[in-house]
Amino acid sequence: HESAAPRKEPIVFDQKHCVFLTHVIGVTVGETVSIKNSDPIGHNTNIVGTGFNPTVPGDGSTPYPVQKEVSVPNEVKCGIHPWMTAYMLQRKNGYYAVTDAQGRFVVEGVRGGSYSGRTFSVSASDGARLDVESFELDVPNGSATVSLNLLEMGVVQGTVYQPDVITTAAAGVQVDLFEAAAPNVVIATTFTDASGNYQ
Repeated sequence: HESAAPRKEPIVFDQKHCVFLTHVIGVTVGETVSIKNSDPIGHNTNIVGTGFNPTVPGDGSTPYPVQKEVSVPNEVKCGIHPWMTAYMLQRKNGYYAVTDAQGRFVVEGVRGGSYSGRTFSVSASDGARLDVESFELDVPNGSATVSLNLLEMGVVQGTVYQPDVITTAAAGVQVDLFEAAAPNVVIATTFTDASGNYQ
């Protein structure tokens, strides 16, 4: 089906204010991703496990040709700003989707039949591991609805201030989240951005 074919126009994957603007992106083998840097400073965009690891200059971009399918999303990191993390799923065809803000998705062009699928979600426990859930689906006439019960994800965010409680902290301050039942166990780590914010 033509909806599963690679897109001809480049897909833009941008970074601004020291964060990846797209947290999860799906791409198809044969497509080109324009790795864009809308910040005035350089970023290193490492698509972990692919060998792609260029430094993208401020207000610059570099192409990433999608050449190989992967079974789980690749982590995307910035080696200069360690709090920057995103995920890229590379598939051989376009039969995949990324959920919208309400958790909905559509995969177009599916013929009637029985299918197996998988979902990937970032672990609530450590924020870095992908949780994988499998499901089975019968599509009688090219349309079906599936409801998945994934872990309820929460967000911890805030701002770190200097001791004067007025000035925000600089970029790169480490923020740790501890297990309530075991206060010595760190379950997530992140870093502040240039405005002292973390998530």
